[in-house]
Amino acid sequence: MRRAPLGLLCLTLFCSPLLADPPESAHVDGVVNVQSGGGVCYFASLAELIIQRDPCVTYADCVARSGFGTTAGWGIVSKATGHALSPIPRALTQGAQVDLSRLYGVGYRVGYGKGEVWKPGLLTAAEGRTLFSSADEAVLALKTLIAASTPVQVHLDMYYVWDEVAAVYPLWTPGVKSHGSHFGVVVGYDADHVYITDNGPEGPSGEPGEDMPVLWDNFLMAWRETPNLVPNGRGLFGPCFMCWLTSDPVNVDDDFLIAWLGIDATRSPYKWLTVGPDAIRLAAADVRSGRNVRDVVGGFSGGTMGSSRALMAEYLDDIGQYDLAALYEHSADLCADILETIMTNPDDPGIADKIDEIADTEEEALTMMASFAGTVDAVVPLAPADDGNLESFEDVVFHWAMLPTVKAATLQLAMTGDFADRRNTAAFSPKNGNWFFSMTKSDWLKVLRKEGGDRSLKWRIVSPGKDAVVSDERTLTWDAQAISALTPASDYSFGEGELVTFTWTAPALALGPRVVLSTDGDFSNRKTRVCLVPRRGQSQVSFKERTLVLLRKKDDDGVVYWRVEDAGARITTVEPSPVRTLNLP
Repeated sequence: MRRAPLGLLCLTLFCSPLLADPPESAHVDGVVNVQSGGGVCYFASLAELIIQRDPCVTYADCVARSGFGTTAGWGIVSKATGHALSPIPRALTQGAQVDLSRLYGVGYRVGYGKGEVWKPGLLTAAEGRTLFSSADEAVLALKTLIAASTPVQVHLDMYYVWDEVAAVYPLWTPGVKSHGSHFGVVVGYDADHVYITDNGPEGPSGEPGEDMPVLWDNFLMAWRETPNLVPNGRGLFGPCFMCWLTSDPVNVDDDFLIAWLGIDATRSPYKWLTVGPDAIRLAAADVRSGRNVRDVVGGFSGGTMGSSRALMAEYLDDIGQYDLAALYEHSADLCADILETIMTNPDDPGIADKIDEIADTEEEALTMMASFAGTVDAVVPLAPADDGNLESFEDVVFHWAMLPTVKAATLQLAMTGDFADRRNTAAFSPKNGNWFFSMTKSDWLKVLRKEGGDRSLKWRIVSPGKDAVVSDERTLTWDAQAISALTPASDYSFGEGELVTFTWTAPALALGPRVVLSTDGDFSNRKTRVCLVPRRGQSQVSFKERTLVLLRKKDDDGVVYWRVEDAGARITTVEPSPVRTLNLP
């Protein structure tokens, strides 16, 4: 099934108060379980959405972009256990998901119900957010997306669907269900069931964990009750959380990605958090001091750090960076050795030495990776593609990527193709330090009046300041935006007393479509034309009682010409519909 145009989805989910009834059943193909390790379902399920859009993307590619394979943090996990080493220091802000989307240049939107919500980076980096007024509204949005071949990430309390999932995917142990936060992907629905694809390893008998049927009532309980997983109902996102992609992934240059990861891994997102090799060495020192090793290296307990390093090595090997791949493979092997030793002899003094060896190995790797920064541009445009063309101005989003050393960026549009022409150049600044800018109708109306007449512009990203950074320029063109007349047909003859009705469709940019009738075909001649102005927001208008009288006063052959014009055409550049004729009675 073809994916519906993005503009239609956005109109359906965010602008229209009434959603069209979705079909009774729908299914999305191509969503495959990535078989991640435990504890990263929120990230792995988003990776599944990206891979569904581009099957050439691997899970290792996604892990590399997330930072899981290169980062480590040393901070307080809880008052009871104290400091611990974490391979995912930005988990609380959903930073891995944000980095994955940024470094693939994909846009996403989120929706959720009313309730107390933390405000992690996943929300502030979204292209849009919808607050559902009811579960019914959320279900309607979910069905609409699935029917448009768009899979949806959801947040569930697995307690309510445990038995059904365990029956077909016994990685969820049958009979021992408990409340717990989990993210999966909805891939289909019918009258009775919702179909979910998971992201964990194969089941004990090779069960894939894909397309798992769950009764609607149980799914809705699992979807609605997530705020109760934490004290005082302060959920991560509120009930009925959902996330979906709005664009396809774009491959950033591998050298840029390596440089980004090398710099990022040693920059702490919080003042209280030590990161990188220094964090790993602090863990080694705590183990030597006699502290419980399981409390210190919590990230090793689930194997997350080792598995992410192994996937990082796989990515580096795939792109031909064999020296770096060997370092991360060694780091992964050390993690596995430590995990095995913790299971058999947690008091082994060699554990601390191996942790220090990981720090030394990754420090060497990160130094090599950071050196790539001298060979790449600090700011890179991602989308739209160079020489791309727009069919319409709905839902146009500019995406770019920046090295961590770049603090802020501005989108610049040169409407005549010359950035030195400041009068006809516009600048837009994204919110929250985002790496994208969504152009609104008002934004386009500000700049289109400045374009040079060839329906093209150049765009670039600029980081202002003393050491300004300027990206390469890209060219963007667009199709002519024109109104289409629907009725009446050309050469239509109408009877005496008939109040002819005119209908049309207009581009979203149009400010004031109106019907203009001319008795001589010269639409610039105000003496021979009559205008019919519809009510605001209407795409039709009819003759008034005096319209025929006015036309007869100006006409001498019984034939008039008509078209639909945009009253704001000088600003919008929207072209009129082709001329049609109308025969007077």
